[in-house]
Amino acid sequence: MVREVSFPTLIAEATRLAGDVTFSSTAHVFGVVEGDVLQHALEPLQVGKSGWIHGNIRSQGTVVIEGRVDGDVVSTTRIQLLPTATVRGRLQAPSIQIRAGAIFEGEMQMSAGLARPVLKAAA
Repeated sequence: MVREVSFPTLIAEATRLAGDVTFSSTAHVFGVVEGDVLQHALEPLQVGKSGWIHGNIRSQGTVVIEGRVDGDVVSTTRIQLLPTATVRGRLQAPSIQIRAGAIFEGEMQMSAGLARPVLKAAA
């Protein structure tokens, strides 16, 4: 029997990507992404301390932010802003946690009946 294994995706600290990025597994962003980030998996999406996303994030799983996001963050499960996070944009999820020390400038929407965001498949 063949078992399918999903490995995490890593965008390293010295990496800069321009354009939209789509993940289907756990993802760790420690570099810079200039574009939207879509995640089609329930695994976590982490923006590390050195990570910087200039665009919107849409995820089916938990989004954990330690770095910087300039754009909207939408999750069907949960968003966590850790003490080193800086987010300028809108947060939308059924559960949102903002730890002391995090910087958040924008709007927030929390709803238990939050509809799943529309995730477009990569072209």
